[in-house]
Amino acid sequence: MILPTYDRQTRIFDPETSQTHVAIIGLGNIGSNAGILLARLGIKEVTLYDHDTIEAHNLASQHFSTGDHGALKTDALVRQMLEINPAMTIHAHAVEYTGENLGADMLIMAVDSMAIRQTILAGMIASGYDPYIIDGRSGGGQVEVHSQQFSAWGDTLYEGADTDPCGARFICYASAIVAGFITNTVKRVILQQPIKSRVIYHCDTNQIISY
Repeated sequence: MILPTYDRQTRIFDPETSQTHVAIIGLGNIGSNAGILLARLGIKEVTLYDHDTIEAHNLASQHFSTGDHGALKTDALVRQMLEINPAMTIHAHAVEYTGENLGADMLIMAVDSMAIRQTILAGMIASGYDPYIIDGRSGGGQVEVHSQQFSAWGDTLYEGADTDPCGARFICYASAIVAGFITNTVKRVILQQPIKSRVIYHCDTNQIISY
């Protein structure tokens, strides 16, 4: 079995120094691309949640291929991640996540709407689960990443946010950009580096705002 070597990235991040467990909720545009990058980064343990199967329209912006059409997103992404890093431990659940305590240190939120986030928020409050949240959002040419402890995450679910499903207006490079921001944040949390609580990138104007 060939395992990836990380000698070209260890000055930036050495996966051997971390035992962090990361969960990804939603394996569409954002979550599928983030999962691939976590595998390449060298994260050892990942939990995946998504109940959907792969449709033709997913192939333009999600990290799946034509051979995956009709398969569960969890099954396809597990296969791809293990092809990159066979030593990973992956817990895959082909169901909707409702807020139970997963035991993961970090939770990447990559679901389709604010309504789903609100349901998850209520479930996590009920279960007492308090991970670090990295919440990726995108629509059209704008991507956002909100990063904070769970206790502060609810404040980012503001009224008047875009109600369209994130897959309704999406393009492939936005998927890759927001997944890259998320993976960089995972690394920064692990290494206890400074983190911006909100990053907004406008793909069309090439402008970035962070605070």
